[in-house]
Amino acid sequence: MNNNLDTQILSAPSPQGRAGVSSICHLVILGDGMADWHVPSLGGKTLLQYADTPAMDWLARNGRCGRLKTVPDGFHPGSEVANSSILGYDQHLVYEGRGPLEAAAIGVELAPDDLALRCNFVCIEGEMLKNHSCGRLETEEAAPLIDYLNENLASDPKYQGRVRFYTGVQYRHLLVVKGGNKHLLCTPPHDIPGQPWRQHQIAAEIPEAEETAALLRDLVVRSQAFLLQHPFNKERAREGKDMASSIWPWGGGYRPQMVPLTERFPQVRRGAVITAVDLIRGIGRYAGLDVINVPGATGLADTAYEAKADAAIEAFRKGYDFVYLHVEASDEAGHDGSVPLKLQTIEDLDHRLVQRILDALPSLPPLAIALLPDHPTPCEHRTHTAEPIPFTIYAPGMTPDSVQTFDEDAAHEGAYGLLEGDAFIRLFMCQSSLSPDPSPVREGRKSRAGEDGKEASNFYRTASSDIYPILKDHARVNRKESTLAEDILWQELRRKQLGVLFRRQHPIGDYIADFVCLSIKLIIEVDGEYHNTPTQANEDQQRSDWLQNKGYRVLRFTNEEVVYDTANVIKHIKLKISHPK
Repeated sequence: MNNNLDTQILSAPSPQGRAGVSSICHLVILGDGMADWHVPSLGGKTLLQYADTPAMDWLARNGRCGRLKTVPDGFHPGSEVANSSILGYDQHLVYEGRGPLEAAAIGVELAPDDLALRCNFVCIEGEMLKNHSCGRLETEEAAPLIDYLNENLASDPKYQGRVRFYTGVQYRHLLVVKGGNKHLLCTPPHDIPGQPWRQHQIAAEIPEAEETAALLRDLVVRSQAFLLQHPFNKERAREGKDMASSIWPWGGGYRPQMVPLTERFPQVRRGAVITAVDLIRGIGRYAGLDVINVPGATGLADTAYEAKADAAIEAFRKGYDFVYLHVEASDEAGHDGSVPLKLQTIEDLDHRLVQRILDALPSLPPLAIALLPDHPTPCEHRTHTAEPIPFTIYAPGMTPDSVQTFDEDAAHEGAYGLLEGDAFIRLFMCQSSLSPDPSPVREGRKSRAGEDGKEASNFYRTASSDIYPILKDHARVNRKESTLAEDILWQELRRKQLGVLFRRQHPIGDYIADFVCLSIKLIIEVDGEYHNTPTQANEDQQRSDWLQNKGYRVLRFTNEEVVYDTANVIKHIKLKISHPK
């Protein structure tokens, strides 16, 4: 670990962003499936606790931590759900399965009635599904098999030109069925290693989908006969390697309707995704991100960690302000059930990627970093689970919480608590400036001279002058230690987004208002649970009475209202703004 890192970060350059405000870029580092359960052979520790992760721990120690529910109730804990949830997309509105994301990643344009399915090559031995990846099939090995299936299977007149296979990456490919019905019951193959494959054949969820389900079942069975005869598989059998003995379609859906990040967050003017996985590329494309391909990125334990870190660093130097850096290796190790391999992938991510980025911070624009997995992939379970995952957010100048290490247990003590929905991405994007000094020291922007012609003393005209230094210090601390709800609301109020200028943590009399628009004398307060106590409720009323006597209107919202019903809160604020009296 670089002992001078703290000093170097503080001296990083601070280029000016829009409206003359110091801008900050955003980097998400995602270790796919990195979270795990407590492992008896590791002394009851999780892999994140047992692994040597000084760089990740530095981020946790100098940032703020929490837990995130990435899989909404009722959804399968797939990477398509978890990663798009991390980016703040409501799964009830955008979820269409993995297939359409794979299509976007490899440039396949879908018609409105095209059913796109993820299509694995899997290894079946006898009646058992041995594994979901044919022993790590390589793309150059799979491409001829895809061509072979198109020539010998998809071209069959019985399918009436409705079926087409497309080459993806390694064992992960695409199947498109024109006019297919998406209401299918499909089992991800990585969920059923060692189980009888026929028990998990595709079924119709509704009667109208039975024709599509029957077509897919037919394709699976017939693919096994064709693939068995291919020279590649005959050679694999002679060498004692796992054959690509069947296709396995799943995760079907239509083209999703996702609003690009550039339209959701003004901080994202130019964003990129870095990954070896088509699924994540597809999410990135629909989210409006450029795809940066990295030579040597494999999605496995041998991936090019340093090259991926360098690609992210170079992206920020070239003007990107948002990068989603995804590393698949830990997830694959979890599916293999290998504790030693997963430990290696976690430590490689830390030593070879995260540390490399931290070392580069002094030469980069100011950078907020979020570190997290998308879901657990416990080695014991060998597939994804839906438990909340740990996360940490670091930004220059941030006041850290008490968490000292990055792991599943420590995250329970983090300042951010348990988040869900789009709360995480909105919180992360709130790290959008370097905590500039508060608004001007007077109500008006011009200073006034005193009777003796000298500049008037430096205090907020709205504050009690005798205690202004104390109020100023408290206001500065409040800004640095703002709550999640305050961060989210400030993101909506800042830079006259509602048509008027709001200030945050602004002294008025003997008080400090959370947010105030002085021109229309509107104060907004965001209250935590302690405001429900009788004593505090009485003090809040006295404060409101005093402020109202001074001509201010006071709006109060709870933390929960701001975090989980932001749109309604903003609606109420807009109503007060439009009726200033």
